[in-house]
Amino acid sequence: MKTILLFATTILTLQTMSSSPTVADALSQSVVVIGLNAALQKRFILPPNKNLEPGNVHRAHECETGVGGKGQDVGVAMSCLLSQEEQTRNDKVLLAQFLGMGPEGDAVSNTLKTKHGLSDALTIRNAAPLRTCTTIVGADEATELVETSGEVTEDEMKSLQSKVDDLTKGGKASCVCIMGSMPPGCAGDTYADLTSRLAGEKSLVLIDSVIGLDPLLSSLKTIFGDSEKEGGAVLKLNAAELCALAGVTKSAGEADQVTLEELKASTTGFVTKY
Repeated sequence: MKTILLFATTILTLQTMSSSPTVADALSQSVVVIGLNAALQKRFILPPNKNLEPGNVHRAHECETGVGGKGQDVGVAMSCLLSQEEQTRNDKVLLAQFLGMGPEGDAVSNTLKTKHGLSDALTIRNAAPLRTCTTIVGADEATELVETSGEVTEDEMKSLQSKVDDLTKGGKASCVCIMGSMPPGCAGDTYADLTSRLAGEKSLVLIDSVIGLDPLLSSLKTIFGDSEKEGGAVLKLNAAELCALAGVTKSAGEADQVTLEELKASTTGFVTKY
């Protein structure tokens, strides 16, 4: 959660420092968060002083339901950080997302709109059910259970692209955030395609994903070129992602730390590759 708040604060700070908007730029005061892989988040909280025991029966002390997905978390955090005046505009933060049909998708959609005031202008209610992510919270540790996302069809992707194109007719977005993974059915260059439609040379682009990174970086090079612009891009990586991009085998699990040797090798490999 600290990472999500830091990310959201950084976005708002950089946006405040960017150039003043003009009337012609329809999205020039808006942040578009591309968070295609939404989820319904459940927290299964065990009784005090209890941890998960594999093979045992567990009864919840408490259950909580909310919004899941990295892009959705950033959108919610930003809605909380906006000033009271900015919160009256439901287009200040726009979530580009697929929300599956059914009760899970309805619950997330209602929470985003009624509790956090986020617009559904770039939301596609696709046919596949929305996935559920469950966190089992114990006294000392938490275990995450992540369901597989439903597949996005070609027509559903075209619907999202059409909505994006309609909104950018008057200008590009002030800031674009690319967050997390993509559901099945999305092409490898989906993030690159959506970013090229949303971002201009004055836009701020923040990336917290390694999915489709090569075509995305190529798209950003086309947008910003080699000369200095008012906009720019920032790529946020954790140690595990750095190892994966550099082709360095990590000795421990995904959530565990890397060794100093692995960190050095992955840093060198990343700089050499990119």
